[in-house]
Amino acid sequence: MIFKILKIFNYIILVSVIILFIFLYMINNDYNKSKKITFLNLSIAETFYAKLPKDLSLLKANLNNMTFINQFSIDIRKDEIFINILLHVPFAFNDNDNTVIFQNGTLAKSIFFDKAFISKIKLKDISPSTVQISKSFISLLSQLNIFQALREIELIDNRRYNVYFMDGRKIMLPKIVNAKLINFLNDNLDVMINDQNFLNYLDLRNFATNSIRMK
Repeated sequence: MIFKILKIFNYIILVSVIILFIFLYMINNDYNKSKKITFLNLSIAETFYAKLPKDLSLLKANLNNMTFINQFSIDIRKDEIFINILLHVPFAFNDNDNTVIFQNGTLAKSIFFDKAFISKIKLKDISPSTVQISKSFISLLSQLNIFQALREIELIDNRRYNVYFMDGRKIMLPKIVNAKLINFLNDNLDVMINDQNFLNYLDLRNFATNSIRMK
């Protein structure tokens, strides 16, 4: 009999604790909802911020699902909540369909970002439409010593890329871009750029068979 009473008593305590926890959670959640939320990253457009939920748990879930966000922090103070969002590094921007390509391979529409952020992206993707670029390709291309001198990238036949210098000269990349190709270019491209034969293009499409052409 005593055992049954203790069991019932423990059950009542457990239920009471759960109810209290839920009650405190709801109070805290309602309290946080009433606070002003300030977003600190000015590279992200106000229209993007305006669509985010005010509920902190839903807000965190939304931010966690956005792959162009590298990380974020939430600082809850007395009357205000400060949220700082750090983006992945942008790789290129496609003017044709207003899409930002990030170095982790993520694609995101430009309406999410401030115009100043978009204008700072130097490499332009001039393909008719943006396709998913592998993170490994982006990482390898970014290792080129002359990467900062490149101004445009273009998908050709949905299988390989051309990259362009400011003066219009292009490098026709092969379908497979690997460390061997990048090392070759880093070792030799300075000389090739100044070669009198490199007026229009450097053709590396058959690099795997040691065939390189200039025109």
